[in-house]
Parts: sequence; C-alpha cells; structure tokens
Amino acid sequence: MLLAQSQTIEDHILTHLKNGPKIIVELINAIKKQRPGTTKQGVYNALRILKKEEIVVTHKKQASLNLAWVNKISAFTSQTQNFYLKGRLDRVSLNVLDQGGKIQYFFKNPTLADAFWCHAIYILLESVPKGQAVYLYNPHCWVYITRPESERALRDYITSKDIKYLVAVHDKLPLDKYISNEFDGEASQYYMSGTLPFKPDNYYFNVIGDYLIEVWEDVGLTSKIEDLYKRAFIITEKEIGELRKIVISTGKTKLAISKNPKKIQKYKRIFEKHFYIKKL
Repeated sequence: MLLAQSQTIEDHILTHLKNGPKIIVELINAIKKQRPGTTKQGVYNALRILKKEEIVVTHKKQASLNLAWVNKISAFTSQTQNFYLKGRLDRVSLNVLDQGGKIQYFFKNPTLADAFWCHAIYILLESVPKGQAVYLYNPHCWVYITRPESERALRDYITSKDIKYLVAVHDKLPLDKYISNEFDGEASQYYMSGTLPFKPDNYYFNVIGDYLIEVWEDVGLTSKIEDLYKRAFIITEKEIGELRKIVISTGKTKLAISKNPKKIQKYKRIFEKHFYIKKL
C-alpha cells in the first residue's frame, strides 16, 4: 500500500500517521471529519488490517507507522533513501561480510546514524531464526527517550517474529530507569548494570544472528550525554528536551558491520548471564 489516490480509510490513516504517531481517538475524529460517513468501527477495522499487514503498530492507545514498512518503502525512492541512509546495505554488501569483510559508515550526528542503524537491523533480522535472541548493548539507551516511536516499532517487529529483544545498559541512573516500562520482561528484556565490561563510554554494539553491528559515538557528544544522565535525578520535559538537542547536534558517528564469531560468542556469554532465555 503506497498512499494511492483512492481515499480509503487506510489511505487516510497513513496520511495522518506519516508525520508521527496519533492518539487513536483523535485519529478517528480527524478521519470522520475528512471522510463523511466513516464510522468508528470502520477505522478500527482498517487499523486491524494495517496491523496484520505490518504497516501500522499500536501502543498505549496510539497508532504509528511500522518502521520496518517505512524502510521497505524507502527503498523505492532515492529521496527517502538519501534521508535515511548514508550508504548502502544490500546483497552485495552482505556478500562482502560473508567473505569476512567489514563495512563502515560515517554520520554527522547520532540521529542520522540511528536511522541507518535501525535500517541495518531490519535487514539483518531476516537471517535470525525464530526462537533466538538479538543482543543490544548501549551505555545508555537514550533512543527510547529521543525517538520512542521508532524504537518501539523495532522492538515490536522483533518480538512479533518470535525473537527475543534483549537490551543492556551500563548504568542504573534515573534516565536509565525511566524507560524500564518499555520492556515486558519476557519477549523484551532490559538489564541495567554498573559492571558490564564494555568500554569505552561511546561504544555500542548489537549481535543480530551471525552479524555484529558496532557503533562509536562522537566523544564530545558522549560526554554531554553522560553529564546529563549523571545530573538528571528528576525527569521532566526539560531534561528530555535537553537530551534531544544533544543527539541532533553535530558530532561524527562511526558504524561498522562485520561477521566476527569470536567476539559475538564472547558478548553473548556475557549477556546471557543477565537475561532469561529459554533453551530450545
């Protein structure tokens, strides 16, 4: 479905959601005004169809576009590709990785890096069998605060594939605890620790099947993020707004994708001590 000219309820839903998530009740009222005769039940039926097709996700009475679908659509338009990506990750790239190579990308700020990072995860997830887990380490998982819709969409997409979504962070500060309710403790799990042996403070990694994604954020930006996390004891819109400003500011981010079985096994052994993973 590509926002065709026909004004179906589904088309109206996608039009309203393209600029961000909407409260479902407000979405219904807006569509009823634009499309006379539309019923509440009609909008809910359309949402069920879009959810089944993995185009839309719902969370806490809100609806938003499924980022996996957005990334698939972006592949058809160079303009959208240029916005989300600073390079290509396609079958040719994966062949390079399969032969033991490494691919590196560079971005001018963490937000651009995160958009491509999500795109890479969606692609690499295709190689992960059901019943397994993905492992995501962040010094702080700030993306749930600065870009919650995209991260929730990624989490829900992973768990819908019957793949465990395991996230670990290096600290237990108030901003770390702030996102605890984003995880259900089963399909999605979150571990806060002051002892995980991953350094330096600007280093992030993901284990996605046989692939390893490693990210090094700008040292200066990392220092600002760390400072905010350490002094934010009460979380208000002020602190959230400050964090958002930090992660869109200029600062070079490096992202590398490789196949590194030795490092992957080492990281998985460390992770698995802190999560519940049912053995198949």
